[in-house]
Amino acid sequence: MKKALVLMLLVTMVIALVVIAGCGKEETTVETTEEKTTVEEKDDETVDKRGSEVTEEDVGSPFYPGAEIDEESANYSSDEEVPHGEVTMCSSDSIEEVVQWYRDNLKGYEEVEALTGAKFEKVEKATPFDIRYAVAITGRDGKVLIVVSVGREFD
Repeated sequence: MKKALVLMLLVTMVIALVVIAGCGKEETTVETTEEKTTVEEKDDETVDKRGSEVTEEDVGSPFYPGAEIDEESANYSSDEEVPHGEVTMCSSDSIEEVVQWYRDNLKGYEEVEALTGAKFEKVEKATPFDIRYAVAITGRDGKVLIVVSVGREFD
């Protein structure tokens, strides 16, 4: 009987702690339309963006001027530890023009070896994980495909 009472008290305490821990959130806002979904939680700084809501500031790289952004693939999420996201764009400019524009406009990036086209990267030291920013440029179907991304650096 005493064991059952002790067990019941322990379970009650655990449930109470879980409920109390969940009560600390200040505000959660969820906005949904056909074009976008945005979730923001103020307490723990969680952000989730889709489509036209994703900005150059989010992914840490400039968007190529005049490029068409693929709204369906554009995404960005961030929590207290690390941001991650990607925006895919398409341009009718030549690959040489696009690569040169990024060479001229990316500050702090290093051009790295790419199988086709060009790739630029930079790694930002952060805690608990380093963050990698990247721009990949390649030709496809007579157009230039540009992918800018941000995410956790893996060794």
